[in-house]
Amino acid sequence: MSIGGNSSFLGAPQTDELGCPDGVGRFNHFQGGSIYWTPATGAQLIYGDIREKWASMGWETSLLGYPVTDELGCPDGVGRFNHFQGGSIYWTPNTGAQLIYGSIREKWSSLGWETSLLGYPVTDELGCPDGVGRFNHFQGGSIYWTPNTGAQLIYGSIREKWSSLGWETSFLGYPVTDELGCPDGVGRFNHFQGGSIYWTPNTGAHFVIGLIRDAWASQGWETGSLGYPRTDELVTEGTNGQGRHSIFEGGEVYWTPAGGAKVKLYQTNVEIWFSGFRCLDESNEWSGSDEPYMFLGVSTSGQAQTPHETGVISVDKGTVIRSATRLYSGVAADVILAVVIRENDEGDPHAFSGTFRSILELGNTALKLKTGASVPSDVVKLISNKLSELVGAGDDDVGRRAELLTKDNLIRMARQAESGDPVADFTWDLGTNSEGIYRLYFFVRKV
Repeated sequence: MSIGGNSSFLGAPQTDELGCPDGVGRFNHFQGGSIYWTPATGAQLIYGDIREKWASMGWETSLLGYPVTDELGCPDGVGRFNHFQGGSIYWTPNTGAQLIYGSIREKWSSLGWETSLLGYPVTDELGCPDGVGRFNHFQGGSIYWTPNTGAQLIYGSIREKWSSLGWETSFLGYPVTDELGCPDGVGRFNHFQGGSIYWTPNTGAHFVIGLIRDAWASQGWETGSLGYPRTDELVTEGTNGQGRHSIFEGGEVYWTPAGGAKVKLYQTNVEIWFSGFRCLDESNEWSGSDEPYMFLGVSTSGQAQTPHETGVISVDKGTVIRSATRLYSGVAADVILAVVIRENDEGDPHAFSGTFRSILELGNTALKLKTGASVPSDVVKLISNKLSELVGAGDDDVGRRAELLTKDNLIRMARQAESGDPVADFTWDLGTNSEGIYRLYFFVRKV
């Protein structure tokens, strides 16, 4: 009687209370629905399209078992659902009543049910042609499951690409990851049993497979010099249909049965710019405004770059000084960026100009002598140690820093700058509470 007796939407009962075939459950059918009861689940209301779906499956004898909730409304005020011992049925006017259960239901639940990017299911859980996989399609994507891969989420342009190849029947097979974000915060990918699909707004969705994918991975995936794929794997002309290649942002990878996978990198020219600084905190001196000056420069194995001096600048806490100073221009390569900040008291702000230039030249020589694929850490340490000697001469030391900027990192930042991504900018905070703290701004661009 809690829902209103004969005057409720259920109306009058159409059956006596009857027992279910299992000898446990009990039910009444009504003009507008049914109520099912077991000792474990209690009495639960079910009606409308959800009831019809459950009935079509075999009522409580189906994989769903008994309802464990009444039919309830979803937070959006549109959808309706019943949870059952073995799963759920969700309904909306646009999607109808759809069955979801097992690992796929668990995945959907973990994402936030219908409030997630997937929205409501638009199919029941269905079996794949191979008799192994299972899936539900949703308003915003799909979840695919196999015993070996688990339940994985796929949506958007990556799902469209996978669909165009033939879903799980393609050479990619089933997804082995959800769609995930790349470290740069721009790209997205799914790995599959037979390869990967990567997507960015600028490159679109492209698959990478086999030994070409292995070669790309060995270069650092999208964070390496190759960047993101710009094409699917293609047949290479002049190889009688045997050769394959993929084109990436920063080069190409070619494969033949005889020669294996070969990486061809494009030459990328970049510039490193100093765009200014902000005074985050003043020194604890009582002399009014601070008067910092800075030396900035780059050590490189290529053509020597001209260092920059800001000269003495009067600042207070919060002051922003804008600049447009190019510190490096040339082929993307491993370089060392060095900065020294001093506070002008009674000394000569140019006293260390020659010494700073000599330190950069020392770094140039060390970089030209490197024999390995990466810059030895002792080269950066050498520069840092030399910078620490720039003290005295009547002025106070505020801070110094020397850091390796790798070729791959420069190329990555240049690509992000090219696409208008502010992540291309990077900052250094230098200084102390006693001498002032400054945030320096840099950016890298492709030329």
